[in-house]
Amino acid sequence: MLYRSFYYLVNLGLRFFYRRIYVTGMENIEKDKAYLIACNHPAGFMEPLIMACMSPIDLYFLVRGDLFENKLLKPILVGTHQLPIFRFRDGFSSLRQNQQTIDKVIDTLADKKAVMIFAEGSTLDTFGIRPLQKGLGRITFQALEKYPELDLQILPVGITFSQVGKISSDVMLNVGKPFPANEFYTPEAKDQPAALTPLLRKTEEAMRELVISETQEVTRPFIRGHWKSLTIKRNEGFLKRVERGTDFFSQLQQNISSGQSPEVMVKETNYISGKRNIWSAMLMPLAAPGYLFMSVPRFVGLTLQKRLVKKIEFKSPITFASALFLALILFLSLLIASLVSFGLIATLISVAGLGLSLLAYACIWENFNK
Repeated sequence: MLYRSFYYLVNLGLRFFYRRIYVTGMENIEKDKAYLIACNHPAGFMEPLIMACMSPIDLYFLVRGDLFENKLLKPILVGTHQLPIFRFRDGFSSLRQNQQTIDKVIDTLADKKAVMIFAEGSTLDTFGIRPLQKGLGRITFQALEKYPELDLQILPVGITFSQVGKISSDVMLNVGKPFPANEFYTPEAKDQPAALTPLLRKTEEAMRELVISETQEVTRPFIRGHWKSLTIKRNEGFLKRVERGTDFFSQLQQNISSGQSPEVMVKETNYISGKRNIWSAMLMPLAAPGYLFMSVPRFVGLTLQKRLVKKIEFKSPITFASALFLALILFLSLLIASLVSFGLIATLISVAGLGLSLLAYACIWENFNK
């Protein structure tokens, strides 16, 4: 129940937080199958939110165990399918609890459910895939040791952000094709650390195919420049926040591989935004209430981010969570005040009007954040 409630709320919030989410490969996920989802981790806890909202099935997640020490936060974590995993810095007594979590993960997989793990082991703002940690392999081998007949599938996932920590940026979520884990497991291999290497190598290679990677030649500004130039070229429809991203991903890879300057490619386009600007001007009066409503949560979220967050990886999560929470509180407060003061009919009309205003605001916001 709590998972579904957060699903709809976060889904709506993501559509206002990001300009566009390009999604590819969701057809590779089938219901009633055991998936161990291996994902990269460049942006705090934004990846699990995005993956959970785009996935056709409910997911379970491994998260930092110390978060469960917060008594107010723990029921929410449990209700949204979070499973605690502890680190060395959490102390030896906490580390001993990890086997209990792994047992829960294994039993969850045995129930033909999907568990998402950040295979790199930590979060870091980067384009590309970092070396995978052994945790993915250990969980896989322990699951197959306990349930030899389990058809466990490894599902590679790659998430690329145009700019981590920035509101109105773009996201690419690419889901690869799953492959069977039992190809890499034998009863004799479970006690041999080196036996994990082929599985980790296969997973890492599959994940690399799903992201844009920076190198010494392909720098971060170069990637972002091409991303922006391709965005300007595309005549994308208003409010189509989530769209199939196969063409965008392949075109971006092609443009980056060309080695051509992104500024040159922008000049070569015939894209004309006149109609969009006219529509934006016409929608401004309607968008004004929506802008005022969103400005308060946005301002508070950005203020908290600047004051409390030092690592760029956690800027978006803190901004998103605080703004979404405040927007919900603000909406409920206005709803209750309207019901008390004006009655049900007037409140319904006001809610519908606010909804239209927010749609108009979203159209304008998207156009000016291209």
